[in-house]
Amino acid sequence: MGSLIEGYEYDIFISYRHNDNRSGWVTEFIKSLQEELAATLKDPVSIYFDNNTHDGLLETHHVDKTLEGKLKCLIFIPILSQTYCDPKSFAWQHEFIAFNNLAKEDQFGRDIKLNNGNVASRILPLKIHNLDADDKSTIENEIGGVLRAIEFIFKTAGVNRPLRGNEDHPNDNQNKIFYRDQINKVANAIKEIIGALKNPTPQRPTTNNYQPTTTGGSKKIPVKKISIAFAGLVLFALVSFFIYNRNATSSSFDSGPRTIAVIPFANLSAAKEDEYFADGVCNEILTQLSKIGSLNVISRTSMLQFKNTNKTMKEIGEAIGADVLLEGSIQKSNDRVHITVQLFDAKHEKQLWADSYDKEFKDIFSIQSDVAQRIASQLKANLTSSEKAKIEKRPTTNMEAYNLYLKGNFEIAKVTPEGVTNGFEMFNKAIQLDPEFALPYIGIAYYYGLVTDFYLAPNMAMPQMKIAAQTALAKDSTLAAAHAWLSFYELWYTWNWEVARQQSTKAIKLEPNGYLGHLCYSWYFASQGNLDEAKKEGARMVELEPMAAEEGSFYALTFYLARQYDDALHQLDRVRALDSNYPFEHFVRGQCYLKQGKFKEGIEEQQLAHKLFSAPWSYARVAYAYAVAGKTQEAISILDSLKTQSATVYVASDVVASVYVALGDKDRAFEYLEKALDERAGWLLFIKVDPIWDPIRKDERFLAILKKMGLAYYSL
Repeated sequence: MGSLIEGYEYDIFISYRHNDNRSGWVTEFIKSLQEELAATLKDPVSIYFDNNTHDGLLETHHVDKTLEGKLKCLIFIPILSQTYCDPKSFAWQHEFIAFNNLAKEDQFGRDIKLNNGNVASRILPLKIHNLDADDKSTIENEIGGVLRAIEFIFKTAGVNRPLRGNEDHPNDNQNKIFYRDQINKVANAIKEIIGALKNPTPQRPTTNNYQPTTTGGSKKIPVKKISIAFAGLVLFALVSFFIYNRNATSSSFDSGPRTIAVIPFANLSAAKEDEYFADGVCNEILTQLSKIGSLNVISRTSMLQFKNTNKTMKEIGEAIGADVLLEGSIQKSNDRVHITVQLFDAKHEKQLWADSYDKEFKDIFSIQSDVAQRIASQLKANLTSSEKAKIEKRPTTNMEAYNLYLKGNFEIAKVTPEGVTNGFEMFNKAIQLDPEFALPYIGIAYYYGLVTDFYLAPNMAMPQMKIAAQTALAKDSTLAAAHAWLSFYELWYTWNWEVARQQSTKAIKLEPNGYLGHLCYSWYFASQGNLDEAKKEGARMVELEPMAAEEGSFYALTFYLARQYDDALHQLDRVRALDSNYPFEHFVRGQCYLKQGKFKEGIEEQQLAHKLFSAPWSYARVAYAYAVAGKTQEAISILDSLKTQSATVYVASDVVASVYVALGDKDRAFEYLEKALDERAGWLLFIKVDPIWDPIRKDERFLAILKKMGLAYYSL
């Protein structure tokens, strides 16, 4: 039996490795699929299933020429296992890669527009194992897009094997999937693809023929001259969108605010150092979405753990509380960029929208704007005219400056001495190329926020932060982050509480989904002793960054300041599950333990925090822990060491004062608190409510300090 379409030898080609059929899994799958197809399609389809295996052949060995003709098929189904992506595998080299190249140049093209308006690839992958990251990357480089496959994987703790129809009960499977349902997904995907091939829908024309770089032994094959009737189809080729849910449509959500998250984009560029570009563009799209007030947008940090993940859309959505997920891939080649994006209903794993962009680098802003606005349209978000204007605004006309800005963000996000320094230098280089480019000034403000108390005294770092944030606003008054950094400055340095509040609310108004504005607003309420409101803003911040250790730790801090130590520890347990080495989590946990009288645990946590922070102030917190525990000599020894260091590095006087409070030396404590006032030491922000100061809270000298800071007495 031939193909349903003239000129093709088979409808479906099944590609697999011989070892994956030793138990008969592939044979069982094909039998089940044939039965399902008979109940799904009116016309019988032909399936090529090679019983003569070729595993182990090298490229110098003889290749069965008859197989080349059999690859002339409509749909190619690779059974992806842990051993499939092997350069010595016949299936990978002479089936997968060969079909990928052949399909790109035949009359339909590899990627086709379905009758419902979505786009699908004629390569329909099935996964029977979780793949190694290298194998996943190899496949994505070959197809030029993100791998989306129908899974036949039985998952339990420590188990990674093919799902079987007769022996696997869904309740024992972490994914809770039925073998029969997965077979049905394959059959319906085949039905959609064959229906589109038999009745092709014209696609919008494009003027470029961007060819992604491929690896694994494949070669670039130039697009041949083909009939005008199919030219639009071939030139529009989208990358690897696998539509496998029978209910997949391009329709948008019907109502209600939606929570959306953006999965880190895959970097498919030949140069791995272009990772910064994929991260940067992904982050800029997320920033554009955050400007839409009628959307809830999960912030970037929470999504980093899902980079190169094997989790399903449903699993990711459930983990972070997102209804909708955006994923994509980016390939940069000289002055051209190739970007693919897909929007999914996470709960039902249903594709809502997809598109591909092949443009010059200078068009990157229009791509980011288009993606954000089309997502808003799909989700029926209320996009106001002012929001639209902010999204469409071009931040610079100098593309090299923009490229340096993206590199700077990538470096400074590492939060290492080298990364912070490199990021700072790149921001300054971007400004030299375009002095009117506002965004690098935000990066510089962030730099000074990081280094204050760690490397620089507040009176050196904070004024520079203010200048950077004000300069950014002078060039672009719509930048929410600039207002947030000004709020940071007023809170931590000038103690101008009302201005700090105003700047926080401005940041939130401009970017409702930006966590930084909510973080500063939470700090404002905590500084004033309004801990209920501080916790509310903290909860909103964690809602936007549910998987971020920093935001979770600062949220826990509000419970510590409220003396709700058990609640704080409960929040910190969640943070530790995300990142057991996050230093601030250890610091807050240590403070809670000390207040609960768990001195041994408190000392250990502060030691861990200092090991990770390696800053003078964290060393002083170890001294504080020793002092609270009654280990006077150990505390004094650290204080002596810090006094010696103070000749060359900044040692915050407020943390030294806290050690003297714990030692019971009130006079020395107030001596250093007065110095801290002159320094504008950072942690004085919480002096009104911090339990550290409870032993001296009713001292007249303490009340005088509060008055100097414009704070009223806090009643316990």
